[in-house]
Amino acid sequence: MYYCSMNEGMPTQKEFGEVIEFEDGFQIKRLGTKDDIVAQATLAESPVFQNCYFLADVMVYKPEDQGKGFASQLMAAAEKKSRDSGKPIVLNDGTDLEREKQNAQSVGFYERRPGWTRVVRSDGSMTSYVIYGSQDPELIRNILERDNLLNKSAKESERE
Repeated sequence: MYYCSMNEGMPTQKEFGEVIEFEDGFQIKRLGTKDDIVAQATLAESPVFQNCYFLADVMVYKPEDQGKGFASQLMAAAEKKSRDSGKPIVLNDGTDLEREKQNAQSVGFYERRPGWTRVVRSDGSMTSYVIYGSQDPELIRNILERDNLLNKSAKESERE
């Protein structure tokens, strides 16, 4: 099956690699190779929010490998670990803060996946945080408090 890559405008075939779990996340090794790592994601215990994972640095290294399904494989591995452990995943999705600078495929990538929800502020505006798994009210409150603190700090820095 062929899909159009948003990077090159040429048809690209979906590829699936071998998922390798390591202490702080996952890597994807291209099938049929000894050590060609094409993608990686960091999934570790959150240093900020209790009893959950923090997902960071979901990346496919080469532009020609983007759009082939490697990031989706990483996400599926992270989601499975979340379900197996019963711990939600918190992601600070910087892609939506800089939409014009991002690969168009990455914008909204997480929210389009089943089970992922953007955290919304009380005024209805979106935070940069996306959660997978439990929608625990205490976790949501902690995320909103952190978001408020970071925004307040950023505004104070701008005034200086």
